[in-house]
Order: sequence, then C-alpha cells, then structure tokens
Amino acid sequence: MYARDSTGNISTHESLLILGVATEQDDLTHFKIYPNPTEDILTVETNESGYYRVELSHLNGRTIITDQFDSSNYQIDLSSLENGIYLITIISESRFETRKVIKF
Repeated sequence: MYARDSTGNISTHESLLILGVATEQDDLTHFKIYPNPTEDILTVETNESGYYRVELSHLNGRTIITDQFDSSNYQIDLSSLENGIYLITIISESRFETRKVIKF
C-alpha cells in the first residue's frame, strides 16, 4: 500500500489507517498544528478565514475538548492533560482533518 505523508513524500506501508479523505492536494495541508509533540500550548493555524470547530479526543474516541473559532490562529492549552497521544479534529464547512497530537 502506498501513502503520501504531510510533506508530500510517498512511502509504502503494510497497513494504513485513514482518518480523513481529501479531494485535492491542498486539502492535505489546510491546517498547521504545532508544536507537536507539545508540553502545553498547541496552535492550530488555517490558511483560510472561516468558522471552525475543534475536537480533542483520547485514542478511544472519548472527546475531551470541544470548541469553536473563527480566526486563522487558535490555541489550546493542554497543560492539564496527562501525557499521551490524542487526536485533534478540525472541522470547517467544506472539510475536516484529524491528526495525532503527542502531549509530554
């Protein structure tokens, strides 16, 4: 199986978990989420203005944080969370994207 990573490189994988589907290459890089891994503050940056919903979940699917923002730069304070791996989902009217976030 072949997959394209966030930098556009193609690699082969034995298995692949698909967390979202994009229709164009630009959709794959619509959101920047940094720093990752993070110790406390996680920044979400978009390249378009609009209304967004953000959800942070445990790997088991339990939602921890749900919020909304309408600017191109949004920050989430993760300092009160336990160290571990989480999923962040950013949802707009036209697309959504889910990424893994590491809190240390």
